[in-house]
Amino acid sequence: MRTKRLFIVWACFCLSSIPAMAQSIEPNLKFGKPTDQEMAMTVYELDPDAPAVVLCYMTKIFYEVRNNSFKVITDVKTRIKILKEEGLDYANVTVPYQEMESGRRLKEVVTGVKATAYNTENGTVTKSKITNDMVFREKYEKGLKLLKFTVPQAKVGSVIEYQYTKESDFYYHIDTWHAQYSIPVAYASYELVIPEYFKFNVEETGASPMERKIESGAVNLNVSGSLLHCATDEYRFIARNLPALKDDKFVWCASDFSNKVEAEFRSLEIPGSVYEDYTSSWSDIDKELMGDSEFGGCCKRSNPLKQEMQAAGIAAMGDVREKVTAAFALLRQRLSWNDKYAIWGKSASQVLKEGTASNADFNFILINMLSDVGVTACPVVMSTRNHGRIPLTHPTIKNLNTFIVGVMETDSTMSFIDASAEQGYINVLPAKLLVEQARVITPKGEGFWVNLQQLPGAETSIRAMVKLSADGSFTGNAKIKYERSAALKMREEYREAADSSAYIRALAKNVGAQVDSYSQIGRDDFLPTVEESITYSGNGDATADHIYVNPFLFRPVEDALFKAEKRILPIEFPFKQQVTVSLLLQLPDGYTVEEMPQGASMTTKDGGLAYSVRLNPSPQAVAVKFTFNINNLLYSQLDYPDIKTFFENMAAKFSEMLVLKKN
Repeated sequence: MRTKRLFIVWACFCLSSIPAMAQSIEPNLKFGKPTDQEMAMTVYELDPDAPAVVLCYMTKIFYEVRNNSFKVITDVKTRIKILKEEGLDYANVTVPYQEMESGRRLKEVVTGVKATAYNTENGTVTKSKITNDMVFREKYEKGLKLLKFTVPQAKVGSVIEYQYTKESDFYYHIDTWHAQYSIPVAYASYELVIPEYFKFNVEETGASPMERKIESGAVNLNVSGSLLHCATDEYRFIARNLPALKDDKFVWCASDFSNKVEAEFRSLEIPGSVYEDYTSSWSDIDKELMGDSEFGGCCKRSNPLKQEMQAAGIAAMGDVREKVTAAFALLRQRLSWNDKYAIWGKSASQVLKEGTASNADFNFILINMLSDVGVTACPVVMSTRNHGRIPLTHPTIKNLNTFIVGVMETDSTMSFIDASAEQGYINVLPAKLLVEQARVITPKGEGFWVNLQQLPGAETSIRAMVKLSADGSFTGNAKIKYERSAALKMREEYREAADSSAYIRALAKNVGAQVDSYSQIGRDDFLPTVEESITYSGNGDATADHIYVNPFLFRPVEDALFKAEKRILPIEFPFKQQVTVSLLLQLPDGYTVEEMPQGASMTTKDGGLAYSVRLNPSPQAVAVKFTFNINNLLYSQLDYPDIKTFFENMAAKFSEMLVLKKN
């Protein structure tokens, strides 16, 4: 059953490029009257596979004074053509807005929602409009609410339009404008009008060029009954024919690289008033978080599992890791993860009563448990990979969406753990948490940055034996050892498989043979390693006097990973890793090696990717050893030809055959 996606206005999407082709549709900037061309469209020529296309997306942001307070007004208008069944997802719209900032009476309000579906019936264009009872609001997380609606009577062939206005008390914050979505955008425009009293840095980023114009203007603002005349800076950006931001397993978050405009607030300078500098620092964020009852308060509360820890004798354990391991095991007995990442916590008693928790609640309780037995533990806040990189130039809590636990093992050594990651371990985190910018907040409220991508990477080592018969069939056995992130990935794959048989079938595909028996050690334990033992069998090709067999069982890639001729976006790998395979292939009696793959090695220009292959023949056997390493996680699109060639070369090498001849 297809999972329904919500068209979230500010969402991150992972992406790949689409080549330009044919001609684009002419933009129609008049809402309420779709053109004949828009109604008749059945395919978007620049992307024939697109399920829908954004025909026109216009955003205007400006300031007004209401009730003697400055407001940021955001007007959004969007028109979309539904081209395929899966494109109906884009008739579901979600608009996030701030309910209230902690400790201050500031909020956002979304009004003026209008939505219409245009359909052609018997040669006539009909309209189906939304009504007030079709608009819903729900609480999402602390301080954040969601306004949701579905454009009525949307179907394949429909042109849908919707618009809304957001009024914000946060006059020092302007939402980042994203020009791209998960479907192609034919036309997008952004207007930003800033009165002279507000000082912003406005920055445009993205791979596709946008038209940009900056002009001076003027506006009259009514303040306490007096007309305030002030100059304005007026920014206008126009984007045309932007490619869709499609899923791509080699990009963590599209918004890191997509076309967007960001405005960073610096100061407020109103004539006759005191100059106010609003440029905050990450030290300010540290203090704000630790002063919040749903973050700092959760870090400082008493241990909710004190009695259980006393009964287990955890306080008497001498080693910090031993205490962490015991506390983790106890916590996992009491709670299960609800698959949600969060930054704010709930009541510990409520969480333990419910039995399920977000990773934030897991980690708050772990901090409480460790602090109770003399282990210094603190939160390490971050933005997960799929949430986007943290903009260090304009600090805000809004850019953070979760945290893990930092544990001081010695006065100078810190380790990291996510208590909700059942498949993880100390210094072994899920890939989406391996970010380069994570901020440790000490118990004193002082913070510093750490790069979690520098944690030890994944290692997979395989030792195997293959016995080849004269008919081309073979049998063998192997021991596979997964360490750190490789062990976490293996555990995740086992958990996600339908059953153990499904996992073994997938393993057999990776091995390149049928798995006849399987056993494992450590898969369900809180350990950094998992070991598998397998026996396997398969068949090569044999003639009367020759045997043809691929000697590269357990190869790390089956085919070249990158096939597109061009790429306009960077490449991001999940974690550092090393794969080592040592295999001994025993020859059948009466056969010798006639041809075999030559040894080879290749390294990318920066040394971040490397592989090597060695084959050593003897009268009775061929010893095969190959290695594969990823040491650099990020490559720019300029490096793409080098990366593409590397994986093509390695895949081609692993497809070569060993030829044996009968004496």
